[in-house]
Amino acid sequence: MATKKPNIVMIYVDNHPGAVMGCVGNAEAYTPNLDRLSKEATLFTEAYCPNSMCSPCRASVLTGLMPSQHGIHTWIDEDFKDDWPDNWNAIKEFDTLPAKLAGEGYDTALIGKYHLGNAESATDIFKKCVTMQIGHVQSFYKNDIIDGDERYKHPGHSVDFFTDSLSKSEFLSFETDSGLSNIYGE
Repeated sequence: MATKKPNIVMIYVDNHPGAVMGCVGNAEAYTPNLDRLSKEATLFTEAYCPNSMCSPCRASVLTGLMPSQHGIHTWIDEDFKDDWPDNWNAIKEFDTLPAKLAGEGYDTALIGKYHLGNAESATDIFKKCVTMQIGHVQSFYKNDIIDGDERYKHPGHSVDFFTDSLSKSEFLSFETDSGLSNIYGE
């Protein structure tokens, strides 16, 4: 009998301290889905952030390398995008966690901010991508979206958009004893 592999969901956000969740005792934070996930899965309570900027931290999580090893030391500035090579991906040369998981039979998805080069290049790393055309959020409204092969402008709030995209994703559906479910229990 084949051993069933565990589902892996990594929630990686900018500017969200770990103490701002109900599951760690913060009575002011309303985070019911994160609270439920923490009860039913693994909650990591200790972490090390290798840099205060988003791009180096994302690169470190995805490669397992420190900024001094992968070479990304600050956020990637789209103002210099015209100088980038075509379809530039800042971590393409490295082994990545999504590639290693895909090699083990997992489907991988990025739903949210990429910010490691040309957003189109995220498809080199992840099987499914729903991300913004640019990584640095200039506005939470009216963002250009990459959704697989589709390109469109989403008029609403980007956080709501990515939350809705995540909740509808087939990557978060799984079989339970009572049928098909997702991480929201729906």
